[in-house]
Amino acid sequence: MDIYFFPLIVFLEVLVYTLVEFSPMKATIGKRIMHLTIKYINDKELSFIRVFNRNLIKVLSRILFGLPFLVFPFTKKKQAIHDLITNIEVIDK
Repeated sequence: MDIYFFPLIVFLEVLVYTLVEFSPMKATIGKRIMHLTIKYINDKELSFIRVFNRNLIKVLSRILFGLPFLVFPFTKKKQAIHDLITNIEVIDK
C-alpha cells in the first residue's frame, strides 16, 4: 500500500468513529455493549467538531505508540489525553 493512502485511511477512520459517536446513541458498538456513552463535561450538547477532534487525537495517540493513553490511570475521572483536551468524558448510561 502506498504511503499516500495513510492520511486518507486516518481521515476515514476518524470520520466513521465521529459519525457513530455523534449519533443519538453517542457510543460505538463496544461502548453500547458496556452501557457507556460520551458526554461533554459541562453538560452541553456535543458538537460534531468536538467529537471529530477527540477521535483525531485518539488516532494520533495510537501513532505515538499509545503513550498518551498512559495518562488515564492517573486522572480523577480516568480520562485519556483525547478526553482531557476535548473536555469529554465516558460515563455509564
